[in-house]
Amino acid sequence: MSIIAYRSMIRRQQIKANARASFSLFRIKSAEGFQYRLAFMAGASTSILWGLIEIAVLTAFYHYAENRDAGITAGLTLRQVVTYAWLVQMLFIMQPMNIDRDIYNLITSGNVGIEPAHASSHRLSV
Repeated sequence: MSIIAYRSMIRRQQIKANARASFSLFRIKSAEGFQYRLAFMAGASTSILWGLIEIAVLTAFYHYAENRDAGITAGLTLRQVVTYAWLVQMLFIMQPMNIDRDIYNLITSGNVGIEPAHASSHRLSV
């Protein structure tokens, strides 16, 4: 076997190894992305289902509880309540479900009030 053929064979093996490693990373990242997509779909479907249940309950209240003869009327119309329920469900997604570990440690240790003082004292000393 000549040196050129040997180098060519080694190069092909390196390319195959790199391709396998790249494909393996691609599969891992795809699975990780699928996990996040699945979690998003589960959260969105839960919000939609909860919104529908809330609207059904509120519709029943509005249908049976309003008695104009007795002077009992709602402050909002049913359409406004339905809009409010969907708005609550859409804004619930924006609510953070976890907190940064550094901020949590500052809060639990009581240093959350000291931290802004450190930043201002450094600025004054310059």
